[in-house]
Amino acid sequence: MRKKLERIAEVTQKMEIELRKGRIESIARWFNEEWKARKALVPAISTPEMNHIISMAKKKGALAAKVCGAGGGGCVAFFVSPGRKAQLEEALTACGGQVLNFSFVKRGLTVKCH
Repeated sequence: MRKKLERIAEVTQKMEIELRKGRIESIARWFNEEWKARKALVPAISTPEMNHIISMAKKKGALAAKVCGAGGGGCVAFFVSPGRKAQLEEALTACGGQVLNFSFVKRGLTVKCH
């Protein structure tokens, strides 16, 4: 188990390096690698429905995908080139998915205890 957690940490660090260097095009590789490492840690993290949606999304242009949230959480994040985003959103909606809008932030969560 420790080796699997170390792999997730290693891949995440590589992804962070690429993000900091502005190499967005190489993020898909590490996004996929993180998902493989997470599935190796907890094979039941995704449902058959999630696996079907990921497979369909990759056929429609998604470069990478991974399940997010505690225990899968029902959310799947996709990495897609801007030119394919609308097509992927349409396909996800057509198969019953709901596309959630988001934006990146420069820093993560900060907790202050008083």
